[in-house]
Amino acid sequence: MKASGDLPSPRGVALAIVQMTLQQDVSLPDLCHVVKTDPAFVGRLIRAANGANTIGRRPLVSVQDAIMYLGVPAVRSLALGFSLMSNCSAGMCKGFPYARFWSESLACAIAMQAVSARTRAALAEETFSLGLLARIGELALATLYPAAYASVLENCSKFKDIELVSLEQAAFAMNHRELTAAMLADWNIPKPFVDPVFHHEEVGETAVSTDTRRGVLTVSLALARHIAELCVVAPEARGAMLPRLDELAQRLPLDGEDIEEMCDGIVAEWQDWARLLEVEAAEVPPFADLRAAAGSHAAGEIEAGEADAQPLRVLVVGASGEAGECVRGALASLRAQAIEVDSGAEALGRVLEMSPHIMLVDWATVNGAGPQVVRSLRATRA
Repeated sequence: MKASGDLPSPRGVALAIVQMTLQQDVSLPDLCHVVKTDPAFVGRLIRAANGANTIGRRPLVSVQDAIMYLGVPAVRSLALGFSLMSNCSAGMCKGFPYARFWSESLACAIAMQAVSARTRAALAEETFSLGLLARIGELALATLYPAAYASVLENCSKFKDIELVSLEQAAFAMNHRELTAAMLADWNIPKPFVDPVFHHEEVGETAVSTDTRRGVLTVSLALARHIAELCVVAPEARGAMLPRLDELAQRLPLDGEDIEEMCDGIVAEWQDWARLLEVEAAEVPPFADLRAAAGSHAAGEIEAGEADAQPLRVLVVGASGEAGECVRGALASLRAQAIEVDSGAEALGRVLEMSPHIMLVDWATVNGAGPQVVRSLRATRA
């Protein structure tokens, strides 16, 4: 596939940066000189550096400062990611959502950087490009096999119970997870970063321990990906995604209030980046509002269900004293329709009249006639 020349790959200045940063003796002045030949990348590089600069340092304004802060590997990854975003914003694969793909990938990059700043499993400046490129295998398959991959996407939409990776494996004898990992390795992304990319979609399907750096990065990327998806889905679908958000955050762990503040910051940063890169970005309300709206909606559904449901009909025979009070209290809490009678004879008449769901008989109060009441009831067709 690489020999075909059709795989998504960096071009122009980005390619020169990638090739230069792979050299052992690359000098900072030479790298700055090459970077400055692409004004658009200069702006993106400095913005990325300032986005990772979360500990109150002065803003970075020069290319040299940005490169020194980020480090050569991060600069290489950013050049690679932004080049792919510019050169692969459209394609021939019908049904592949190019605009949404890059919008979601950008949100994932920003979310991964924000999560990493809190977990400290990796430097935030290193994980931006990790989030940006985490799904590059999907784009690669759409680029290499546009017609066939369009059919895979159509089947994935049609058959909801079949995973995308399974359909890809059947069609191409590979899947986007494997191709993503292979491409990242070929671009000299370190293996400790490649492995979490490969496994992050499995979080929830398999047990991933957060006792290791790899595990924390894997769950972090799963969380970043979920936040990114939440940003781009239809507004009415967001509420249902919040429980999964909380589950992933707790595994790292992140505080509930902190996750809302973090997500609001991610959305703001995503929208700023989107304007810079000319990528679409939807409006997303504050996460506290999303949670409140989801709670109100759930409560409304419960109330509607309770309003539509018929009350439980309970025939209470011979309940008196403290036992009777206890029964009445329990039935009231269940909002049951309770009918009380004193004797077995009355009970049989009311059974035919009200067809109760449940009958409660106090053996002692009905003078030992409880068994007879039950036998008579069984012989009666209500």
